Amino acid sequence: MSATMNPSGLSDDDERALLALLQAQPDFDCLPLPAYWFKKYNLPPRAATGPKEYIESNYAMRRAIEQKDLPPLIIDEP
Repeated sequence: MSATMNPSGLSDDDERALLALLQAQPDFDCLPLPAYWFKKYNLPPRAATGPKEYIESNYAMRRAIEQKDLPPLIIDEP
């Protein structure tokens, strides 16, 4: 195991394992990542979006109301 500690507080091996888990997610391109990971792991840079563009895109609302393949929530207590 690598003894190098990173700004994230994780070792290099732990960071690689975490990155592999994140990359397996369908919305990986939307997930926030530490800035130094882009250079360290040769990730392509992401386009920056300003607050005004983000709000006007209605991205959060579209993601909130889109159909998701999740199991139903079952509440068995009042």
